[in-house]
Amino acid sequence: MASDLWTSKGSVAFDADELDKKRKRAESQAALIFALLIGAFAALGIILVANSEREGPTEISDCSALEPGAARLACFDKLARDREASFKATAPTRIDGRQ
Repeated sequence: MASDLWTSKGSVAFDADELDKKRKRAESQAALIFALLIGAFAALGIILVANSEREGPTEISDCSALEPGAARLACFDKLARDREASFKATAPTRIDGRQ
């Protein structure tokens, strides 16, 4: 290599420019890894928050996956109660579409 300098002990010393290039490359790789880790943790957090809001059954298929019996009937009852409450909470609408 043309930029290598030989020392008195026979080992190779590098130019300052080459050392700066290696240091900058290492810093940019570390920054990239750090950015990817932050992105991964943010995505994991979003997924966890999105899935944490589901407390009970939301669809009929959630209840039909249960074994027949009291738990399955309770699931259907809870689903029916939740849908009734959300229906009753809406304001009535007149026929012409106005409130």
